[in-house]
Amino acid sequence: MKILIASTPATGHLNPLLAIGRILIAEGHEVVGLSGNALRERIEGIGAEFRSLPAGADFDLGDIASVVPELKHITPGPEWLRVAIERLFVDTIPAQHKGLQQVLRDFPADVIIGDDMIFGVLPMLLGPRSKRPPIVLCGTSILHWRREDEAPHFAGSPPRRSSRNTRPFLKNMTGLSISLWPVV
Repeated sequence: MKILIASTPATGHLNPLLAIGRILIAEGHEVVGLSGNALRERIEGIGAEFRSLPAGADFDLGDIASVVPELKHITPGPEWLRVAIERLFVDTIPAQHKGLQQVLRDFPADVIIGDDMIFGVLPMLLGPRSKRPPIVLCGTSILHWRREDEAPHFAGSPPRRSSRNTRPFLKNMTGLSISLWPVV
């Protein structure tokens, strides 16, 4: 079987796919990995052929400030997260989709396995099923465990150091959706 593994160019997004790719290669399948050039060695290291995402989606998140410069001027928290998601995942949809289409022309994959944030597959999913291979998205996430200081995830607030002022982060969090609170 021909399998295309496609990942956002971020180590945490790629690592679970590399484990899957290793197993598939050991079983005799032909695997091609599509991601950013910064991750070429990791993909080739499992024995897969590497293909690079095109400009606009090929970046190195080792220095996120060079990829999304405006993040330098935003305080960590919900606004920072919104901008990061838009620039890294939403704005890259056209370039990711172009990269997927380019690889599929040369490597007619039987299935695409991607990380859950490679949104370049969305145009394919919105089109006719007959025009694309099956698409499987795999995702991992941080452990959404309640913080002892009860601060929401991605708020950018450090852990509280004393029992005084239990919720200092709340004064900056008014108007946020309750969905930011961890579920226990």
